[in-house]
Amino acid sequence: MKLRTKRKNAKNKRLELENLKYKEIIEQLRFKIKSDEYLKEENKKMINWVQKILEEFGTQEVSERKIQIPIIKHKDFMYGDDNMRYTTETIIIPEIIIHKGEY
Repeated sequence: MKLRTKRKNAKNKRLELENLKYKEIIEQLRFKIKSDEYLKEENKKMINWVQKILEEFGTQEVSERKIQIPIIKHKDFMYGDDNMRYTTETIIIPEIIIHKGEY
C-alpha cells in the first residue's frame, strides 16, 4: 500500500472518530435541552445577566407603558423566475454593547 493511501486512510479514520465524538456531543445537548433542569439553569443565567445590566446602567420608572424601542427596518424587493415580486423585511433591535477598559 502506498504511503499516500495510508495517510489518507488514517485521516479518514480520524475524521470518522471526530464525527462520532460530535454526534455524541449533539445527543448530550439534545438530552440537556429536553431536561427541565437545564432550561431552568439557563433561564437563571439570563435573568442574572439582565439584572447585572440594569444594576450597571440603572433604570428609570415611567408612569405609562408608552415606551418606544428603537429599531432598524430594512426591506428588500426581488423578482423571482416567475416574475413575482417577493419582499423580505428585516427588523433589528440594536444590540447591547458594553465595553470597559482599565488603564
